[in-house]
Amino acid sequence: MAATGSRWSTSTSGWRLDRGRRETFKVCLSYYGPSFEGWAWAKERQRTVAGELDRALRAVSVKGKHRQVNINGAGRTDKGVSACGQVFSFTTWDEPQPAEVLATINRIASDQLCAWAVQRVPNSFHATFQSTWRRYIYLFPLRTSAAPNAALLPQHPAAGSSAERTDAVAAQQACDSSLRSRTPVICPHTGLDLASVDGLDVRTEDVDRLLRQLEGQKLNCTAYARDTPKGKDCSCHILTARASQVMLPGLDGQPGTPAVCIELVANRFLRKMVRVLAATAIREAVPAGAMVHEPQAPDQALVRLAQKLDRVLTAPFAPAVGLCFAGAGYPGSAVPA
Repeated sequence: MAATGSRWSTSTSGWRLDRGRRETFKVCLSYYGPSFEGWAWAKERQRTVAGELDRALRAVSVKGKHRQVNINGAGRTDKGVSACGQVFSFTTWDEPQPAEVLATINRIASDQLCAWAVQRVPNSFHATFQSTWRRYIYLFPLRTSAAPNAALLPQHPAAGSSAERTDAVAAQQACDSSLRSRTPVICPHTGLDLASVDGLDVRTEDVDRLLRQLEGQKLNCTAYARDTPKGKDCSCHILTARASQVMLPGLDGQPGTPAVCIELVANRFLRKMVRVLAATAIREAVPAGAMVHEPQAPDQALVRLAQKLDRVLTAPFAPAVGLCFAGAGYPGSAVPA
């Protein structure tokens, strides 16, 4: 075997390189975000989703076991963001069966990660570049009469291991720290710092009404992005934007918790865009904290903020806990109704 992992064989003319048959696989994946430092693979000893997959896939890509596996994901989720419909592709010069790939990932990778579908696809397939839409679901528990002073932010999970609870608390503390350290943005209509209204009551139908105005829009979403490189194209086609009220199940016979469920589908999302957009929609739905007041177009606040291209006017990004990458679509797959 050559140093690169390819096979050598003999012929009448001497030695020749036999690379074998190239195979590309598409894998559907779920994972618990607070257990990882994010999606992207890193050389540092950080626990990332791509790093766990790389470790597992070397076992089915024998000829590549001494080098990093090329993993292409539909979405690069932040630290703490979970997934129930992540899609990635990888290429190997071996010829494993899909069932073998599935079993190996679930045997070797973290118990906080689960592959649930694997299929062989054409070698031209690329999970990142060929995706036509991505879908996110964001859950924000609402205050109840039993807890009138709870903030409108994702609460710390009551279930799971102590490590998982610690991760969730750390994510919440990081968000709290970012709110404290940011430059105050004063609402021109009330004189309040807009960060101070995050915990006020909000009506789900008001959030939904604001988000619906984004559906079908092709917008420059610079205002809703964070840390994007200078000169980057920030245009996004938003296909679905809506909110509904759901009931999160209770634990040990306890009553459930009402929550705002925000659903966003677009051809692409920029860094931190979902978290900033969701936080801004909730802020604008609270009259005391709304930055935009246009009596002639009361539901256009999110569109107007996008048009201003000013990140100072949008809300600080919401915590990662509660956000889930719910799916990705490819040519021929319909956007969820």
